[in-house]
Amino acid sequence: MESKGRTEGNIGAIVKRILPAVERARKEGKSSKDIVNSAIVKNVLLQREYMIKNSTVIRKLIKAKELQVITAIYNLESGEVSIVN
Repeated sequence: MESKGRTEGNIGAIVKRILPAVERARKEGKSSKDIVNSAIVKNVLLQREYMIKNSTVIRKLIKAKELQVITAIYNLESGEVSIVN
């Protein structure tokens, strides 16, 4: 959760997209595990928002009720998928 280095390239781009969710989760002041879980949920919701905001095609399809964007989290350990609202 703490990093002193600088990320570059594709990893840097991914970190840049995830960081706002991590920062929001850290403000909640919980345990490290709770922060990670909160950041995951916040990131899913932020990425949904970003995708809709930045894609005219997706926005049009949603407006026409031809597309629904369902946010979910896949647990690698259990294989469980949890829908996030």
